[in-house]
Amino acid sequence: MDGIVAAIQGRAGSDADPKYTQGGKFMVTFSVGVVVGKPPHEGERAPMEWVRVTCWDEVAEKMQARIVKGVEVYCEGKLTLGRWEGADGSPRSGLNLSAWTVQPVGQIGRRVPQEARQGASRETNGRAAERTMASAVAAEDNDAIPF
Repeated sequence: MDGIVAAIQGRAGSDADPKYTQGGKFMVTFSVGVVVGKPPHEGERAPMEWVRVTCWDEVAEKMQARIVKGVEVYCEGKLTLGRWEGADGSPRSGLNLSAWTVQPVGQIGRRVPQEARQGASRETNGRAAERTMASAVAAEDNDAIPF
């Protein structure tokens, strides 16, 4: 593979924005804030770099509802530097990641499949119900799709 391959982890700065290209290819874009150092003084925020992430096809379909502002996310893909002209005419630039892997971090228990919820409500043994939901969520969270 040509280019720069990168992995980032940070918090989504925006909800996923689903779109179709002119050729009909499905894509989702969102921004990710990545902490790049320690805060200069106590009580201040750490410096961040913002990366514009784009994912495609099956990955985009799975992530469009799961990527919301503030969720922590891990992404792998090809890193490029985008350049454009700002509204005031000044030259601007930013990092873009075309991601083949996107995985929300720490979402166990947030998206329990409907069948696990229904089965759990009918269970008489509470521990069995917890195991059913945990295994369903773990299976769902471990199926990041690489390109």
